[in-house]
Amino acid sequence: MRPVFLLAILALFPVFPTLGFGQKLPTLPQATVDTTMPPITGNTYGVNAGENLQAVINLAAANNPNLNHLIVLQAGARFLGPLTFPARPAGTGWIILQSSAIGSLPLEGRRVKG
Repeated sequence: MRPVFLLAILALFPVFPTLGFGQKLPTLPQATVDTTMPPITGNTYGVNAGENLQAVINLAAANNPNLNHLIVLQAGARFLGPLTFPARPAGTGWIILQSSAIGSLPLEGRRVKG
């Protein structure tokens, strides 16, 4: 058998199954998630090392459920759990937890190299 003929036959049969005929390419995402930080329209609470984070979460949850409340955690502090977010009355507000060192973190949309 001639080498050219052998190459022609091999070209008809894919070596790798993922490269075969009828392969479907992956589709692009069909939905997105908005990760924009909502404006803080409610109260801001600070929690330092040794303080009761669960008590502050409960306090924020008890406030107006239509406002966005911010809890600022001391950078570097450890808060042990379990922590729970109590059910809130119907509303559109968020309870946001944020580091006190937020200014030293990369801007939104920037990748972090490890």
